Amino acid sequence: MKKDILSALPIIPEEFDAEHLAKIDFSAVRSEMFHIERLFINGLIRYYQPKNILEIGVAFGGGTINILNSINDMPESILVSIDCAQYHYRDKDILIGADVGVYSEVLPTDRWQFIIGKDPSEVIDSLGMKFDFVIMDTTHKLPGEVLTFLCIFPYLNDGAIVVLHDISSFLIAPYFTATRILFSALAGEKLFPESKTKVNNKYDANNIGAVQINSDTRKYISNVFQALTLPWYYYPARDINYARILINEHYDNVMQEYFEETANWNLNLLCPPARMNPPACKKLSSTFHLFSDNIIFYGAGRNIKTLLHEFDANGIPFNYPIWDINANDIIDIDGHKVDFPDFETRVYNSAAIITIDNQDIARAVATQLRNIGFVLNFRTCEEVLAP
Repeated sequence: MKKDILSALPIIPEEFDAEHLAKIDFSAVRSEMFHIERLFINGLIRYYQPKNILEIGVAFGGGTINILNSINDMPESILVSIDCAQYHYRDKDILIGADVGVYSEVLPTDRWQFIIGKDPSEVIDSLGMKFDFVIMDTTHKLPGEVLTFLCIFPYLNDGAIVVLHDISSFLIAPYFTATRILFSALAGEKLFPESKTKVNNKYDANNIGAVQINSDTRKYISNVFQALTLPWYYYPARDINYARILINEHYDNVMQEYFEETANWNLNLLCPPARMNPPACKKLSSTFHLFSDNIIFYGAGRNIKTLLHEFDANGIPFNYPIWDINANDIIDIDGHKVDFPDFETRVYNSAAIITIDNQDIARAVATQLRNIGFVLNFRTCEEVLAP
């Protein structure tokens, strides 16, 4: 792989070898990147000729197709793609990477290792390699990309290029901050496409950027640990122990303490201990008349489970949508599908019930729902069930 300094490239990545990208008709696949973003990645790969490439976050597989096409005539290059989900975050009926099959016959899938249902922290060490090029496009919510980067950082070569997508996604939702925070916290050479894109069809912004790993990145990695101390949007209970193993193995005691203190603080914030004597959940017979067809429930935790049990006990069918920001980690709740929230489509004559105990998170969700037209009459399980 070339070692050219990212900020002093003799080429413009989105213009370099652009004709190679034209070999793929992206109208035939569901890509979640703009054309200029695909060109940016294609140009960087074509110029640097990386040997080991890591993709974190696959979704439909449009980015995977772009990468595989970029290395099609680079026989020494391989791609490892990892996604912690098994189904697409917007549609539980679509497998992760489903669209790669559209071009599988013309892409070097024999040089592609595809890992689903696993967090990178769980598998990165077992891969037995270091990477020259990384594309990260995952949850965008803290700890998200910040924690993931700390887990993969020890497995990156000096000079490696890390591309972060959706670094301006906070313009869509204010809690989509993880990628921008990581990009800002990292020391190293940085580069954006020369042209900006439309974020949320409204804002002109750089929504993709690249960072080159160098001695400063390693020297100032504490900046990333300090970024991790910001309040988390979710607690990665499934993967936190894998992250702990890697952090204890690869970082010094100070960084380990940053991690432990932050993880414990957010555990208490997001998953408070159960009350010693929680009041029995009142029957819903007096409140069934409040539920209409135009209502969604937000929150796939213990409160919605309680409500579902009450519906079942009263012989009332539950046919309402359940939304949760962590839907891609939740297959279902007692057989009821959990969907990723749609915070972009305007609604009318609709109401929402938020079944979240944490009031700060409930208020943040309420704001998002009100912004697209939902009426919020209830905030917590207790309020819903109150006489």
